[in-house]
Amino acid sequence: MRAAKPLLLPDGPLSRRRWLGSACVLAFGGCGALVTPTSWTVPEAELQRLLTRDFPQQRRVLEIVDVDIGLPALTLLPASNRLATLTPVSARERLFGGRWQGRLGVEAGLRWRSDDASVRLADVRMTALEPSDGSVLPPQSRAIATALAELMLRDRALYRVPAERLARLREHGVEPASLDVTAQGLVIGLKPLRAPA
Repeated sequence: MRAAKPLLLPDGPLSRRRWLGSACVLAFGGCGALVTPTSWTVPEAELQRLLTRDFPQQRRVLEIVDVDIGLPALTLLPASNRLATLTPVSARERLFGGRWQGRLGVEAGLRWRSDDASVRLADVRMTALEPSDGSVLPPQSRAIATALAELMLRDRALYRVPAERLARLREHGVEPASLDVTAQGLVIGLKPLRAPA
């Protein structure tokens, strides 16, 4: 009796994937349902990189103060599904030449914008203004900080889905649907594509 030959996969990762894909089709009549993604995660380190790509900045606030803005440090807030930043700032009054510096705390939610496949910051709130040297900040500093928070982050595109990934998702018949902040990063949930009207 002749011994059965062992089953050998074709050499190379691409060939193996093609062979396994063919076997999958033969065994299950197509494995699309098994490999269709339901979500993916943008890691915290990537969010931090994306957040700081346009900083440091210089801004003029309320036409009376020039502000130097350092690099924001990101904190994830899974309990409230929000992000927080703490940013070093220094300001100079244009009229009287007064100076102060400190750290600006801001929180923001997230929203999905489908026309440009972007995740944007929303509902931006100034949460803290801490002088870095323990000095008392001028009375108008909170109003300035609130305006600055809006200028820095309101409707800012934090992340854009690459066109190649968006095309692959559409091939699988899914599209972004939900945004969840977790301890690991931002989880973008997917849903089936809506049928054309």
